[in-house]
Amino acid sequence: MDSVLEEVPQDAEFGRLKSSVLKFLIRESTILVVLVMNTIVFMSATLNPEAMAKFGPWVADVDMVCVLYFLFEAALKIWALGRQRYFSNRWNMLDFFIVMASVPVLFSAFIDLPENLMSGILILRFARFLRVLRMVRYVHASKSLIKLRGPIFLLVALVAYKSFLLDTPDMIPQASLKWATNAYQFTIVMASYWLLSRLYGMFDAFVLYPKTLGAEPKLDGLLLAFVRTLVGIACLMTGFIMGLKNIGQDPWTILAGIGIGGMAVAFAAQDTIANMISGVFLFVQRPFKIGEKITITGITGKVVSIGLRSVTLKPNTGDLAIVPNKNFTGNPLLNLEARNCEFSKITLPIDPSATADQLDQARSILLDIAKSTKGLMPFYYATFDRIANDGTYMFDLSIFIKRWQPEDAPKYPDEGEKLMNLPSEVKIEIVRRFAAAGIAFRRHDTVVLPN
Repeated sequence: MDSVLEEVPQDAEFGRLKSSVLKFLIRESTILVVLVMNTIVFMSATLNPEAMAKFGPWVADVDMVCVLYFLFEAALKIWALGRQRYFSNRWNMLDFFIVMASVPVLFSAFIDLPENLMSGILILRFARFLRVLRMVRYVHASKSLIKLRGPIFLLVALVAYKSFLLDTPDMIPQASLKWATNAYQFTIVMASYWLLSRLYGMFDAFVLYPKTLGAEPKLDGLLLAFVRTLVGIACLMTGFIMGLKNIGQDPWTILAGIGIGGMAVAFAAQDTIANMISGVFLFVQRPFKIGEKITITGITGKVVSIGLRSVTLKPNTGDLAIVPNKNFTGNPLLNLEARNCEFSKITLPIDPSATADQLDQARSILLDIAKSTKGLMPFYYATFDRIANDGTYMFDLSIFIKRWQPEDAPKYPDEGEKLMNLPSEVKIEIVRRFAAAGIAFRRHDTVVLPN
């Protein structure tokens, strides 16, 4: 979690604070966990106003504990940093304002205020919503949390909509109040499930996905990609159904009503449907895994991700190639993972002035270079291929480059670096050894180097 928040502006060392337990309590990762928990409780109470009566007083107790924690966290930071240093951080100023605005929630639990007075104090209605604003600090500053920006910003907008419009008398005409309330209740359910989908995506990216990498992965990357897509679709559909139920509509009747129109949409989106069906076949047949190198429709690269609609490949050039899933059912697929090496052939044009002894020496040099070069397989071929029309002696050196291994990392950071640079090193050594032996390459207007 701390690596996720590394871009978030954080306070320096807490001068007076020495206790590791207290430091843990005010770490950004700890604060974020409490914020998420508090938001879940708040959303539960909002989506189901009868939650406290249905599930018991623990819902209010959790909310109260979160407020007390935020008060403790603010007080501890002010004491550790000093007032001037604490308030020099604009995010701390926002946090402090939100925490102070939440204090009336504590008073409302112990002071029995009249209902009309409670409803007339905006801060009591808005206090819980304000705490959602603290999430903005993390999703705004951290690139790792960028996928949460959409649902979080939507929730903040809904907070303002409900607090300043729905909960404020006479702000909305009575004739439009029911429609405005239904729009809020439907949208906040959809936003909640959208946030849930994105939270699972983060869990997948930072916890599950790393377990699919390495020589002996603990999880199946293809299965993980399939589950990730299903979770996204399930959250979308569940949010839509629960949103309709939240405004008193029968979702199944509405879904049946749009079924006929859906047939026309399905016909227009037949390519998308074909890709999704092919994605299911990829999951069942499992012709490749994430991290394996494949060739499809002339594109060769490592599998980066497998989705229900497309597969992302990363060629050696460093680009990303998006291949629709339907291409995997109608085109030959070559899985290169079974290979333990990559073939490379170097063609050498030797000047016709070379003697037979020099040609024999050239072949010996090529074989010696292939034998002594680290990173090549122990089988290689140096052949006098042919004599070209202009009299040039054409030699071929066929080598097999070993697959990249972790021990190659100091010299070659990845497999692409090895496949591109090792043949270059062999060619440079050929030029060096041939020059020392007095063996010249065929000359036209310019010197012909090995290709």
